[in-house]
Amino acid sequence: MMEKQFTFNILEFVFKNFFIYSLLTLMNDSMNPTKWWLFSSFTGGVIFCLVEYLIIASCIKENKEEDGN
Repeated sequence: MMEKQFTFNILEFVFKNFFIYSLLTLMNDSMNPTKWWLFSSFTGGVIFCLVEYLIIASCIKENKEEDGN
């Protein structure tokens, strides 16, 4: 029986989050995340959680190794 194994690309995760942070810094004209609309409202928090979920899901890859059977 073939078991699925997954790997998580940490470098890709860090670069994608850095890109999002840079984009939000430019949009809000502040480097302090506590002053961003995204973190000061419920709707913004939900949007941020969805974006982070998509980033995490895109960084997980399935290893395709087959049994010798």
